Amino acid sequence: MENVVYTRNTVADICNVGADMVMTAADVMEEFQHALDRHGELMGIGFAKMRTEYDAKWVITKIRFEIDALPRSGQNIETKTWALKPGAIRCSRAFSMTADGAPAVRALSDWCIMSRSDDRLLKVSDTGLVISQFQNDRAIKTPFANPSYEPSADELVYSRKMLASDLDFNSHVNNVSYVRMAVDCFTSHELHSINMRSFELHYARQCYEGETVSFYRRAEGDGFLICAECGGMRVFTAAVNK
Repeated sequence: MENVVYTRNTVADICNVGADMVMTAADVMEEFQHALDRHGELMGIGFAKMRTEYDAKWVITKIRFEIDALPRSGQNIETKTWALKPGAIRCSRAFSMTADGAPAVRALSDWCIMSRSDDRLLKVSDTGLVISQFQNDRAIKTPFANPSYEPSADELVYSRKMLASDLDFNSHVNNVSYVRMAVDCFTSHELHSINMRSFELHYARQCYEGETVSFYRRAEGDGFLICAECGGMRVFTAAVNK
C-alpha cells in the first residue's frame, strides 16, 4: 500500500538546533509531528480531517525516543513514520530519523481519540475511522519505562504561564511545547554535556492558555526525572537517560 510509510526530507538548519548547533529532543519532536501530520492527511485520518469531519482530535499519551546521535546543523535529515495496527482505543505510531544517512533517532508513540466537544475518550469504532495502512515494526525494542516521580518543593526548576504561542489549533498546549519545556529544565551547558540516549514523556492532562505550570527535576540513576504540575495536578512525567 503506497501510504504505509511516509518519508520527509529536510536539513537541520539554524532554526531547529540549539546553542551547540545540535537538535534537541524538542526539535526532533517537531520534525516527527510535521511528518505524522502530513502522513495522517494522506491516510485520511489527519488532524484537520478529525476536527472538521469527526468533531474529534488526536491526543498523544506517551512517546519514547531512542537516540543514536542527535542531528547537527547542516546535516540532511530523513524522517520516516508509520502507523501500527490500532487497538480498540490505543493507536500507536513509530518514527525513525537518519542524519546524513546514519541512524539518529527512533521513536514509538501512543495516541487516543477524544471528542472535541466534551473531551470524552472515544473508541476507534465510535468514530467510523478505518486505519488499514499499518505495519508491525515498533522501531524500538525497549518497552515504555512509565516513569514515576513525586516531586518535592526544593526540586522546582521554574514555573511558567502558558501563552498563546504555546497552543495548537485545538486551543490547548501543543505536545511539542511540552517537550520543549521539559528540555528547558536543563541549561544549555548541561544539554551539551549530557549524552542523552533516551527520552520518554508521558502526558497526563491538557493545559490551556493562562494556566501556570511548575517544572521539577531530580537526578535518578543514570539520568533524570522531570515532572510538570498545574494546580496540584500532574501534566506530564518525563525520563532522560544518558
